[in-house]
Amino acid sequence: MHCGRGNLRAQYTNMERVMATTERERDLGIILTPNMKWHEQVSYAASTANRVLGLLRNAFVSRDIEIWRRLYSTYVRPHLEFAVQAWCPHSKGDIQAIERVQRRATKIPHCLKDMRYEDRCEQMGIVKLTERRMRGDLIQMFKLSRGLEAVSWASERKTSIARAGRRSQLRREIVKNNQRHNFFTNRVANPWNALPNDLVES
Repeated sequence: MHCGRGNLRAQYTNMERVMATTERERDLGIILTPNMKWHEQVSYAASTANRVLGLLRNAFVSRDIEIWRRLYSTYVRPHLEFAVQAWCPHSKGDIQAIERVQRRATKIPHCLKDMRYEDRCEQMGIVKLTERRMRGDLIQMFKLSRGLEAVSWASERKTSIARAGRRSQLRREIVKNNQRHNFFTNRVANPWNALPNDLVES
């Protein structure tokens, strides 16, 4: 797979055999493409989750809120969140495609059909997927900062000098492309820096 704008698309050999070029590969369940955008991964995750949701809808007669909260949380939402720290959607279309599955799920209980999406989520005891992804990023950052998990970064995370009465802050990397701009260490910086000191240092 040739990645990057200035890539010369060289041919590579393996034991005197020319290696085939690929435009789409699945690695550890995540679909990768040369432009490093996540449209295909989002499409795959949303279609899989929609298919499972349809099967559940046909299999269960009950439209009880609690039953459908459990069914959705157990069998549908994991497809939308598998390894999402790596492929977190950032374009408006991708975000809506993922959220649309949950919108559909919250309409299944008959008593919620005519409510606003936010109210349906509240009644079912779930939150919007965008909020869950942000929460997941912050939890991951907390684990990394506490040494509970280790990652071999290509380059070390940068922090600014601690100001009086404040902890050191994560610095966003200045980049020219959206893929790097929305990478984990960049997208988590501002929300992480906004957290209260006592929470970060707990």
